[in-house]
Amino acid sequence: MRGKSSGTEIPPLNTTEPIRRTALN
Repeated sequence: MRGKSSGTEIPPLNTTEPIRRTALN
């Protein structure tokens, strides 16, 4: 289990969701 991969993949997902919702709006 890699801490960097897991910790780095979670932030991007949370940051990409808000951006996509705002772009659609």
